[in-house]
Amino acid sequence: MTLLIRASSLAFTTVLGASAVVLGASGAAAAATPECSSGICTVTFDSAGTEDFEVPDGVTVINVTAVGARGGQGGGTAGGIGGDPGRGALVNGIIGVTEGEVLTVTVGAVGASGNADRAGGAGIGSGGDGGSLRGGGGGGASGVIQSGLRVVVAGGGGGGGGLTSLGPPGAGGDGGQDGAPSGTASEGGGGATGTVPGTGGAGNNGSGAAGESNGTGGTGANAQAGAANGGGGGGGGLVGGGGGGSATFAAGAGGGGGSSTGPAVPADEPARVTLTYVDPDFVPITPGPDFGSIVDMFS
Repeated sequence: MTLLIRASSLAFTTVLGASAVVLGASGAAAAATPECSSGICTVTFDSAGTEDFEVPDGVTVINVTAVGARGGQGGGTAGGIGGDPGRGALVNGIIGVTEGEVLTVTVGAVGASGNADRAGGAGIGSGGDGGSLRGGGGGGASGVIQSGLRVVVAGGGGGGGGLTSLGPPGAGGDGGQDGAPSGTASEGGGGATGTVPGTGGAGNNGSGAAGESNGTGGTGANAQAGAANGGGGGGGGLVGGGGGGSATFAAGAGGGGGSSTGPAVPADEPARVTLTYVDPDFVPITPGPDFGSIVDMFS
């Protein structure tokens, strides 16, 4: 059997608005805490918002797994349900670090429903607002900032289009994917790819805004006149997805998903960021000789 001894040297700072609060074991809020086994430690951040993570002594490489937030559900008349939201992306990255270095970890927020305030979710790249009426907001991107650079980013999903009785709404695009159109009169927002923002979806009642290069998703088209509904907001990302379009006498189109750093796949799980590293403070101890067996040899 191998025994393990570990001395922990982690520190966390939660950023709340402009002020920073160091949270210990007795803190008012629960900070992410490490889970270690057989010399491997993982720290999972799964609450929307931003925290600082101080790299422990002796750690030089960290594996990052990030999942972006989904978009907001499209709304409908009389509280009905509009287009489905797009899923956030899952992406992995490996970064070199220095002990004592502070990484900024952000978990994206889900976009608001089209039946609520239609706001895009905050994140390392924020989702675009859904258009009025009833477009769902884009989901916020999750990831890690190192030395002011966004080194790992998982894009958020696009918001769903608003529903009317005159046609099916478009679903939001998964991270990096196009939003779905609503019939033939409005286009879904374009999914962002790499460093190219998604285009805004065109519609005969209004066009969605293009995604932004700073990572913010485009705003869904507002219904300008007639029996129309708004488009879904684009997802946040490395660059933002485009907002969905709006059509006269039709439902709204879905927003496009935000882009990620590196290859990404749609994630059927909530937004999170997980850091994994080898803990140099774990020391395997080799058991000593079995003295009972030695005694038996001479008995």
